[in-house]
Amino acid sequence: MRRLTAVLLVFSLIFCLCACGHKGDGNDERECGVFVTVKADDIYAVSCGTENGSDSATPADGGTIKKGEVYHFDFAGDAAEGSKSAVIPYMICIYDENFNIISEASFEDDFSNMAKVQIVVTKDHNIIYEGGKVDCGGKVSVDLNRFNDSLGVYATEADVSIANNEEASSKINKALDGYIDSFTENTEANRASYTKNTSGVSGEIPDFSMTHDVSVSRGDSSIICFRTRDYVYLGTEEKDTVIAHNFDTASGKELKLEDVFNDIDALKSFCTENILISTTAEEGVYKEGFTSVIPELVKDGNWYLSNDGLVIIANKGVVSDKLHEFKIPYSDIEKYLNEEYMPNSKKTVAPGSITASFANEKSADDYVLIGDDGDDYSDGDLLIAASGSISNVGVYSVKYNSDNNSYGLISQLFYCSDLREGGAFTVETALEATPNILVQFTTPYGTVTNNLLSLDADGNVSITDPDGGNNGIDIINDLPFELDLNGDSNNDEISISGGSVNIKSGGSSADFDTGLEEITVALLHDSDCDGNFELFVGGDMASDDYIVYCLKYDGKTIKSISFDGEACAYGDVSSFAANKIYLNTVANILGTYSYTKEFEYSDGEFKAVKSSSYKISTDTYIVPNTDLALAEGGTISAGSEIRITGTDFESFVSVEAKDGTSGKLQLSKNNGEGGWLINGAPESEVFQSLPYAG
Repeated sequence: MRRLTAVLLVFSLIFCLCACGHKGDGNDERECGVFVTVKADDIYAVSCGTENGSDSATPADGGTIKKGEVYHFDFAGDAAEGSKSAVIPYMICIYDENFNIISEASFEDDFSNMAKVQIVVTKDHNIIYEGGKVDCGGKVSVDLNRFNDSLGVYATEADVSIANNEEASSKINKALDGYIDSFTENTEANRASYTKNTSGVSGEIPDFSMTHDVSVSRGDSSIICFRTRDYVYLGTEEKDTVIAHNFDTASGKELKLEDVFNDIDALKSFCTENILISTTAEEGVYKEGFTSVIPELVKDGNWYLSNDGLVIIANKGVVSDKLHEFKIPYSDIEKYLNEEYMPNSKKTVAPGSITASFANEKSADDYVLIGDDGDDYSDGDLLIAASGSISNVGVYSVKYNSDNNSYGLISQLFYCSDLREGGAFTVETALEATPNILVQFTTPYGTVTNNLLSLDADGNVSITDPDGGNNGIDIINDLPFELDLNGDSNNDEISISGGSVNIKSGGSSADFDTGLEEITVALLHDSDCDGNFELFVGGDMASDDYIVYCLKYDGKTIKSISFDGEACAYGDVSSFAANKIYLNTVANILGTYSYTKEFEYSDGEFKAVKSSSYKISTDTYIVPNTDLALAEGGTISAGSEIRITGTDFESFVSVEAKDGTSGKLQLSKNNGEGGWLINGAPESEVFQSLPYAG
């Protein structure tokens, strides 16, 4: 067991119950904060600590705490009375008669809106949330279900759930249902217009349809923003309108511009100027005289907040024949936006990812399911869980194009403001062999991550990253940067000046000189999987010759992890994986081309992963002066345009001609003069010209 520090011990011994108090003690106590109920009969003290200090309580007689006693800790200050997110980590400890710690537990809760958190100390000394559930996020969740009347009318019903605030949830849901009613009440009139417009029209005409789509652009403890799209197909014409609705999370009230912004006239002037500047890059897109209507765009129904900033809507026909949504970042509108609606910009270097599986009674019992209807699921529903901590979680149906590995959003299925380790939610949907579901979320460091879900060959959920993998944590614009690099629980400060790296820890300082004139890349990633981050730094050595170093800090010195025995590797970072790094580098073979080189960490260094054929990406074609025989048979004719698609860097290049002919062209190194030989002839004689760099 660990002893209390001397300060905390003295504090505990002299602490009076009126400071932390029993629940209900004193008329000046606020009904918010943490309430700890002790159900054990052998506890002598309870403490609650945050990064700003600790409070503790003991019975006045120095004996054990009475079973059922409740202690109140209120540490959120003024933040508790506001609606802006006030997430505070804290620890609850219980002690024996010698003030040794019997048990401890760490929590993290949002204490805005006068939140109350109930903690229980069980008779066997477990410290848990009341009811045994751990808070795993889900401050705001929205379940989006599309229904139709089988006659061409579709609508998305949004079911909002705000944790511990059923009244606000009901208000918002009632308002959203009202917008569906307003849309569908025109069904018969629209159907009559369709009949009239299509009467006597020859040829095949699509059926009548009406669609009311809803998606969540931002949801947190201060505001929930919805983007709705009302579409009506009338045969020879269509109506297509995007409308925004923004609600206060605490009260459920629909917000107007003046509720969220502090100087509407100044805001309108600023947005007008910002939009005008953005339109200058798109000449010919907008209607003549469109500038005169831009000031009128900044009005209720035409704005919403996203995770990135303010969005102003210009529907079809207003400034052009297309829909435009002008985006203005929070950094530009901060002085106009009321403080409580500024999103939390604090970044932390912490894990944040998802897992996905199919729900059943056993798997679901492993998690706390968020939302009012969290436990209402069916076997086979998609179960999305957090690993670490994530926010702004959106689930979408998508249409995937396997030809170019791209996808387009169809509709949003679910939204969750935040999700932490142990938390999960279910989505009623069917997975396919081709990716058809996208989960998008934000990591604690602010990185937006996209994961595509599909079925693998065994019928299990497969997760792929369409953006190419883990890109690490980019800190180049956040220097100096602090985090624990060596696992000693103390933050180390990273600074970069020119081509040098400096790391300070306590009273010590370490430097590393890369030899570069300027370091332009600084990424954090745990590539050796030891639980501590490595620092990857690099830049342009000369004429687009990029190099990268992997640096490891042990608390005193900075050491370079080698790449195949060399201090650095040539190329720039493409992505990371467990124990691996992928570099974009160049291949000098019948020209200079880009390719991705894979290194794997093993035995204290990165080693290049050998391949029988490395893929080359290029749109540059070369032209042979003579016919070229392919290893598989067939011939590339003289004068044909061919491009390199792969190589083993030793004996062949894979080529593809514009006429579709492809195969392997055998070659060998020209050890005498450099370059390559094709059938004994130097490459410079075989080809008209070769695109070597420099």
